[in-house]
Amino acid sequence: MPPILQHRLADIRRRVQQALVVYGLSWLASSAVGASLVFCLADWLFHFDDTGVRLILGLVVFTTTAWVAYRYLVRPLRVPFSDVDLALRIEDRFPGFNDSLASSVQFLERDGDPRIGSPTLQQAVVRDTLSRLASLDTGDVLETREVRRIAIVALVVCLVAAVIAGLDTAQTSLALRRLFLPFSAPAWPRQTSLRLLSADLEPLDQQSEPLRIARGDVLKLFAENHAGRLPDKVTLEFRGDDGRTITEAMRPMTVNSPDGRSREVAVGQLTALKGEIEFRAVGGDDTDMAWRRLRVIPPPVVESLQVTLTPPPYSNRPIEKLPTGMGHLQGLIGTRVDIV
Repeated sequence: MPPILQHRLADIRRRVQQALVVYGLSWLASSAVGASLVFCLADWLFHFDDTGVRLILGLVVFTTTAWVAYRYLVRPLRVPFSDVDLALRIEDRFPGFNDSLASSVQFLERDGDPRIGSPTLQQAVVRDTLSRLASLDTGDVLETREVRRIAIVALVVCLVAAVIAGLDTAQTSLALRRLFLPFSAPAWPRQTSLRLLSADLEPLDQQSEPLRIARGDVLKLFAENHAGRLPDKVTLEFRGDDGRTITEAMRPMTVNSPDGRSREVAVGQLTALKGEIEFRAVGGDDTDMAWRRLRVIPPPVVESLQVTLTPPPYSNRPIEKLPTGMGHLQGLIGTRVDIV
């Protein structure tokens, strides 16, 4: 093989392999990084707490990446490129050869075999072809527009992923762990952590005994997000002995705590009728607050009432014992009242 032809074919073979590697790696990066980015963002937005869903998404990324790697990287690189194939590619770029370049390569490979033609004629074709090849620049034989296009796509996808990861590395790490380690990764940190407050803005202890309220009274409740701002929608859920859950919207408002701070809360109320009531607040991504119990008890009643009025000494009036059950009082200033 003449040095000039050998050098040109080796250079084109190297360029072909480089183009195939860049093309395959670009497809691989675009698919793997792009799919991971889309699924991680979806998990961040919608919180796929079901491990089965995250397992399926992770398998989709893995199988897609494996298929792309085989289709666009492994299989193309396993294809052999003979000197004749490369010569034909040069002839596609420079049609003036009229198949003489591929023929010359075949003549040289068979070392002037007379069975394929006159050796003298073969040598003449080879000399003419080599002289023409020496005056040509074969550096642009390959069409790399498609390679550049997919490389730019891969670069953009990787840059977008890098920017998003750089904005919050902790959440990016958590998203990747949830995608590729679905059974051991922790849950997303909540943006909302609701707690219930009493009418005097004191937290209701989740571990305390059930609240007690007289039948017919109204329990006023406040809910606040001690992890940040109050969600746009907060609801009060409650259920009775029949197990049916009723939901009512809680009204957002701003109240002043005893220390003078303004607090953003949602207010709701429960009317105690009978039995035992369970209640909780739901809002934002806090949807599993523990149920609090409210026990409805009979209101206190007066079984008997006896009032005795002792007028002041200056009045010289006798002690007056009101009829049983009578509680409407009237007397002079200084009158002593005894109630049984």
